[in-house]
Amino acid sequence: MVNDINGLNPTTAQSSTGKKAGRVDAVGAENLTPAEPLQESAADSFELSSQAQLLSQLEAKISELPDVDQDRVNALRDAIDKGQFEIDSFSLAQDIVNFEFK
Repeated sequence: MVNDINGLNPTTAQSSTGKKAGRVDAVGAENLTPAEPLQESAADSFELSSQAQLLSQLEAKISELPDVDQDRVNALRDAIDKGQFEIDSFSLAQDIVNFEFK
């Protein structure tokens, strides 16, 4: 099924060269040659850089961490329940402004 978007139809649309474009899978088909089968070589190998190895190790450690620090959540919940959690509204407002406009 062909969708007509903005009046363009892929079977009749003209390219920037002025030629009519055919179907996407047929464009330039006359210039293509059959692909040669990939030959695997015993010499093919790769080596990760030290930075890539470090990133891989860090990614593994991060994936082991929980998504939420439940101990911190519990501590804040207890402080709120006990009335010991104070919010500096001026500082909070300033942080919001800084975040939004910088």
